[in-house]
Order: sequence, then C-alpha cells, then structure tokens
Amino acid sequence: MGTAAALGGRIHCVGLRALEMQRVRALRATLACRVGHRAARTSTLRWGCASQLLPARGTRAKATDAAAAEASEESSSSSSSGWRSLGLGEELASSLAGSGFHSPSETQRLAIPSVVGGGDVVIAAETGSGKTIAYLAPVLQRLLSSSLKPNDDSGAPEVGLVLCPNIQLCNQVSRVAKGIAEGLGPPGARPRVVDATEDGYFEGDGPSAAAAMVVCTPSIFEKTFVTYKAGAARVDLRVTTLVLDETDMLLTGGFEPATSSILEWCQWEDRQLKIDSVLEATGMSYDDFVALPYKHKRGAYKAGLRGMAEAGWRLPARVIDPDPPFSRCQYIFAGATIPDYGTKSVQGKIQKWCPDASWVRGRGLHNPSAFKGRMEQEWREVGSMGDAYAALAEALAASSPSGGGRVIAFNKDVRHAVECAEVLRGGREGLDRAVLEFHRSVPLDERMANLEEFRRAEDAVLVCTDAASRGLDIPDVSCVVQVGFAASAVDYVHRIGRTARAGKMGRVVNVYTRESEDLVRSVREAIRGGRPVQDAFSRKRSFRKRIRKESKREGRGGGRR
Repeated sequence: MGTAAALGGRIHCVGLRALEMQRVRALRATLACRVGHRAARTSTLRWGCASQLLPARGTRAKATDAAAAEASEESSSSSSSGWRSLGLGEELASSLAGSGFHSPSETQRLAIPSVVGGGDVVIAAETGSGKTIAYLAPVLQRLLSSSLKPNDDSGAPEVGLVLCPNIQLCNQVSRVAKGIAEGLGPPGARPRVVDATEDGYFEGDGPSAAAAMVVCTPSIFEKTFVTYKAGAARVDLRVTTLVLDETDMLLTGGFEPATSSILEWCQWEDRQLKIDSVLEATGMSYDDFVALPYKHKRGAYKAGLRGMAEAGWRLPARVIDPDPPFSRCQYIFAGATIPDYGTKSVQGKIQKWCPDASWVRGRGLHNPSAFKGRMEQEWREVGSMGDAYAALAEALAASSPSGGGRVIAFNKDVRHAVECAEVLRGGREGLDRAVLEFHRSVPLDERMANLEEFRRAEDAVLVCTDAASRGLDIPDVSCVVQVGFAASAVDYVHRIGRTARAGKMGRVVNVYTRESEDLVRSVREAIRGGRPVQDAFSRKRSFRKRIRKESKREGRGGGRR
C-alpha cells in the first residue's frame, strides 16, 4: 500500500501516456507541419522596440552582459551604505552585499524601514521586485540583535516564522536566508535558519535551542509544533515575527484554516503579554483585570497600559511608567496580488487581523504596464491544442539555442502538461533542448531536481502548471508561454512575472481559446489603458462554465427547431 501511494504520481503519468499516445503522435505530426506558419490569428502588443526588449544574440548580448558586470562592480562599492541607510546593521549590510544583493530595490527601500520599525507591514508589490529580501533582512536583523539567549523565562526559543504555501517556495526562501545568515558571524553567534521537508521533519534538532528563523508551510507548522491540551492549543515557541509569503494563497482556500489558527494563536499570545505588562505595572490581580469594563480591557488588548488610558481608565498614582514596554509579535504580509473585491477579500482579511498595519504598495502592483520597456507580450487566439503547441514551438524557435535562454511553458492542468512535454520531446523543429516537467504528477524529489537543472541550464524549457507560478525566482527566463491561458487575472499576473524580473528583459506569448475570451479582453483593455488588472479579479464566475452552458443551450435550441 505504501509503495503504491509513493508511486501514485508515476502510475498516473504512465497510464495517461499509454491512453493518449496515439493522440500525442498525431499532435507531433501536426506540429511538424505548422511550425514556421501562422496557424493562429496573431496580434502583438509591443512596448518599445523588439531589439531593445530581447537582446539575445551575438555582440548585443555580450555588450549587455559587460555593461551589467560593470554596473555591478560600481554598485558593490557603495552597496553596504545603501543597506545601512534603511536601518540595517553593518554586519547584515555587508552580508547582503556579499550574497550578491548589491543595492536595495525600490520596494526594499520603501518596506525595510517600516519592518525595522517593528510595526505590522503589508508588502504588496509586483513580481520580481525584491519582496523576499524586504522581509528577510529585517527579520534576520531582529534575531541577530536579540540577546540570542537559548530561552526566555517561559523556556521557549525566540523564532521568526515564515509561512509559505508550498515546499518549493520554502526551500527557496530558506536558501536565500541561509546565504545571508552565513555572513553574520560564527555558527554559535548567528541566527539559525531551519526548514522542513514535505514530511514535516526539520533539519538537525530544529529550532529547539537558540533564536532561529523557521520556514515551513502552515500545515507542517501545525503538525510539528502545535499540541492541544484540554481543547487549547499550545506552541512551545516564542514567535516574535510572523511572515505570510504569498498572502493571498495562505488566507484563502485550503490554506486558510491552518493559517488562521496560527494567526489566532500568535494574537492570543500578544494579548497575554499585554495583560501581563498591565498587571506588572499596576500591581492588580488577574481577577481585578477581568472585572474591569470591557472598553478598558479592549484598550489593554490593543496597546497595554497606554491603550487603557486612551480608553478612559485613570492610571493609579503608583504607576511610574504610563507606557511600559512589552514584547509582541510583528506581522508581515507579502504578495504580488492582494485582491480587494468582495466582503471576504484578502485585503479585508488582512485589515481584520492587523487593522493598524502600514501598507507598502509597489507602483506596478496588479499592473502589467509596470513592465513597459522590458516586456513584449504577444497574443494568439487558437482553435485547437495543435495550434497551441505550434505557437509554443515558434516561441522556442525564436529563443533559439544559439541565443540561449530559459523558457517556461504554462499549461492549464497536469494532463495537458504531460501531453505538452511528450509533444515537445518528439519534435525536432527548434526544440533541441532539455524538456523538464514541474507538476504534481512528478514525484517531489524529481520535481525539485528538475527545477534545479532548469536553474543551471542555459537553454531549457520547463513544462509546468500553476505550481511554478508562485514566488519561485528563476534567473534569466527569456520567455513565458501560456500554452493554456490562465484561469484568472491573479494567475495571469503571477505567470508573466516569471520573466522580466529585477529589471531584465522578457517576452510573453499568451495563447488562448474562445473559452478565455472574456478574461483576455478584460486584461488587454487594462493593459492598453495603463491600468491595473484589478477589475478582472472580481470576475469570480468561471468563464469555461459559462461557455459550456451557452453551448448546451444552443444545442437544445437546435434540437427543438
């Protein structure tokens, strides 16, 4: 039984290939006939000259690389001072520069001072804008500048907790954090960075002794650290910072229950710390505090003794400090899409959890026009999957092996991703490159190996589903092809954000069918007007479902005639 479960992905994949091999062969033959021809109606939305957008060949590419190297050398000399000006310490600033982060991005310049200040912060900025470092650097700074004592009075180690929706993103975040932490002194004097495997096991002894950064999914955190006694949750960690990376995923769908439980526990701990500070400063008993009017208790829950005074409670004369310090958890929400539609929007949920959070909004939030001058988008309407694969083959030929480049091919589901990979492996027209798969039918270890191979390859195509659209930072992706168009504007924003990252050039080929016409029209109208695609977020209905209903209705009408 265990073996069958472990091989479930492979069994599914092999079965699919056996059932559809005839269809794949037919598609390969069709693809061979269509490459080099425009089988689909094509229109292109260009921002600037294509030669400026895609300097992929020969001398131009070498000149671009030389210019980038020269700029990097010049910026590294003053990079440390750039980070220090944001409130980071000398040691951390030097480590950032040594890890290749020579100067802060615009998003980092806006966000880091707010996070260093200790308040709750929402970092809502476009993909590739540097959100990960914007929260990692201040969290490491907080852990580094703490006493680094093994335990506090409660016996719980201090922890900066980073929650991500999947293991791939956890591994990426922890890898970056470990690289920075290595420059922060000897092993015993620097914050530890620990992450979990898919089974929930942490490296070594986990965050059991000293201050540490823990990177994991909400479910793994619950399974590993949360225990229940008499119906009450207990966590033997002192979480001083809680980060939600890819907030819109963590606060919706299947992730929301576990994430909400962790938020509730952290805020309950905050409340207890504030009550303790009030009891210590005033000398009152807990029973006396419980007997206070609700408005005074609510003030204490919000801001301790100062909150009670603001709510009208008269401070006793024996109180020396009317605003005693108390330790609290800092909440950081990061994401490239923060939808604000509906009564249960992600933005509304953030405001419910942390009403006083400051918002750092990138200029390109929800707005593909932010890529103006760096990204070329091409739109192709097709009538069949054969046409879609032909469009993909043309895109691969355009980023030819002589020019090099990584290409990501997004598919609407696992079945189409498997089929797409089979078609590409059987083709010969400009497809002489590694074809790697990244979706849930590929075992996790093989999936991660494929991702690492894609990162290292100079010329490869990653065939995937939306599993690769969130947060993964893959350098120098020259082209993204939506073989199956995104199901929502949110997915569209994340998919195209895999290219043209960190100021580099990129190209996107959007392949769509009649099923996606409404969504495509809404997105393109927003782009043409230079507006965010936020209006398209509110389209909660399923476009495919609506078209299927229309088709059935037309079919019934025809029968009656």
